[in-house]
Amino acid sequence: MDMNKTGQLIAELRKEMGMTQQQLAERLHITGAAVSKWERGLSFPDVSILELLADALHISVTELLKGEKQTDDHISAEDAEENIRDTIHLAMEDLTKSRIPVKVRRFFAPESYKEFISKTLLILGISFFTMGGIVGTIDPESDGWKLFRLGIVMMFIAWLMWIWCITEIRYHKKLMAIGTKMKATVTKVSQYYFSEMPFQETGHPYYIAFEYVIDDHIYIGRSPLIWKVPRLQSRNVIIYVDNRNPKRYYMDLELNLGEDKVY
Repeated sequence: MDMNKTGQLIAELRKEMGMTQQQLAERLHITGAAVSKWERGLSFPDVSILELLADALHISVTELLKGEKQTDDHISAEDAEENIRDTIHLAMEDLTKSRIPVKVRRFFAPESYKEFISKTLLILGISFFTMGGIVGTIDPESDGWKLFRLGIVMMFIAWLMWIWCITEIRYHKKLMAIGTKMKATVTKVSQYYFSEMPFQETGHPYYIAFEYVIDDHIYIGRSPLIWKVPRLQSRNVIIYVDNRNPKRYYMDLELNLGEDKVY
């Protein structure tokens, strides 16, 4: 399996079909940046998307893995074994990622900026609190206790923000119970850009933009942060809308994508 050969094949076939990187990406419900990385040999398509990509380029998965088109329909035993090994290798990479407990992955996969900032402050606060306490105990004349107090302040702010997040989570659960359940039309899948986060398949989270119609009025919305490439089964998603205020809504990620496709 050669990432450069596969990337060159993807670029060649895409251009032959008259597609841009963005158009191919939209067919696969991923970003143009991901296609660009494949074509430059910087990464390899995820094992779960190989079949979709092969179909989009009108080639077989075998040709995609080998990075070259076959001149005949015959597959040698050596090629078949190599393809199996390559697929197992890709699947094992995904399995290694999935071995991280869901709760741990969920902690490092916030659904909003408020949750992201809250958890970042909590981690930094605990670090400063611990480090400052140790340094201050060893050397009372140092600035360790200042760091210790800073850690306490950061953890307090994180706690206040977390209460805000919990209030929002409860509201979302209430919406799912009494709100209007309806379909929304997906308009695009894109990425947010901010600092790298650990335990993630990509460095930046995705979001799904959509629109929904109530009383002939079009409303625009976005999903919570998604930490994997969203693989939508259709151009519609299920959302819950507040009956009293149609501008307020909630899109449940697990309902639309499944837990394994979110974290």
